[in-house]
Amino acid sequence: MSCHVTNAGRLSAQCRLPKTIKWLPGSSPLRSYSALIHHNNSSLTTAASAMDVTEKLQTGRDKKAAGDDLFRKGDFKGALRHYHEAGLYLNGLDRSLLPALTGGGEEPAEPPKPGAPQPKTEADELLEKIWTNMAACHLKAGNYKRVIELADKALKKNENNTKAKYRKAKALAGQGYTEKAISMIEELIKADPNDEAMKKDLADIKATQAAVEKKGLSKFKGMYNRPPKDEKGKGKADEEEIEEIKSPGVAASS
Repeated sequence: MSCHVTNAGRLSAQCRLPKTIKWLPGSSPLRSYSALIHHNNSSLTTAASAMDVTEKLQTGRDKKAAGDDLFRKGDFKGALRHYHEAGLYLNGLDRSLLPALTGGGEEPAEPPKPGAPQPKTEADELLEKIWTNMAACHLKAGNYKRVIELADKALKKNENNTKAKYRKAKALAGQGYTEKAISMIEELIKADPNDEAMKKDLADIKATQAAVEKKGLSKFKGMYNRPPKDEKGKGKADEEEIEEIKSPGVAASS
């Protein structure tokens, strides 16, 4: 039997008014029944939203997995497409529904204070990995500006993301900011002294920096080693060259 109002004007036994809905003084059974229906509708809406979040979260997982597979196969363009689609599903999900879905434990007794870090959800972790992997794809293509943008987004989710820092450093080196890149990689090597790939990249970046500095120094020296100019704007080298051209004619006329 469904919840209804009896002939005596009372709510049937099937009606279970939640504790959150209080009986108001002088309230009629119809008013209480209306309150119950409103509560049930709200519960259905919340359940539908939770289902929507669940589906989006799963789609995001699937898209990321497809992107990872293509990345391992070297199809970076295809991987980027799947990562981008995964981000569309995961970005902006209702955080209030995520903890229960992701095993995040019970809801906090009080909402986080303004400025306090938000509890991390599975969607946050997925987005962090997606943006880090997208940075790797763009690094392969030499899109250094995009690498830095994506690495920064990943670092906002997790400031200790080593891969994001490493890829950002390599992109900075690609843009010519070698000092900053060297500083970042040296810090990463301190945390992981056995990472041979980082050591090799550090050596390569330092070699590039040394070559650029040497070339710049040679150009700088050349600017100050030019012969002085006379009042007419001709250097001694110019006069000697002109004199050498004119000399045969002078000798012939004499």
